[in-house]
Amino acid sequence: MKRIFNLFDKAEESILIVLVAIMTISIVIQVFCRTLFSVSLSWTEEISRFILVWVTYVGASLGVKRGAHIGVEAFTMILPKKVKQIVQYITLAFCIIFTTVVFKESLTILSTQFSTGQKSAAVQLPMWIPYLGVTTGTFLMTMRFVEQCYIQFKNNKEGGTN
Repeated sequence: MKRIFNLFDKAEESILIVLVAIMTISIVIQVFCRTLFSVSLSWTEEISRFILVWVTYVGASLGVKRGAHIGVEAFTMILPKKVKQIVQYITLAFCIIFTTVVFKESLTILSTQFSTGQKSAAVQLPMWIPYLGVTTGTFLMTMRFVEQCYIQFKNNKEGGTN
């Protein structure tokens, strides 16, 4: 089980590193062209926007892994240990349900984009590619919430605190 999640770690981090590098280079090119030549390159703006979608959703998945999302712990800190565990499981269940629903709906949108053959204005990129970022990110988030359930269950079974 741990090996599977380690694959997700490497995939998420690799995707984010490559995309942020491409986005940074694209924006730098845009700034130089505007500043030095008074020319605006539409493709750099479009690529950056599409990459931002991918970085947002894949980054959110990494945020789930690292526990970096905002949470209200003041409420759960005052609860007894058993109740706190139940609340944590319920929270994770809601997160899994939510990301699964978004994933399912993103598949519908992705399918529509794929079948229509719509392309972006500047770089003529098939629009299903930017939309795939939502699908990929929500799938990875769902897997991360499942991983958190597994970790929570393992910790509770071993008597650890979380």
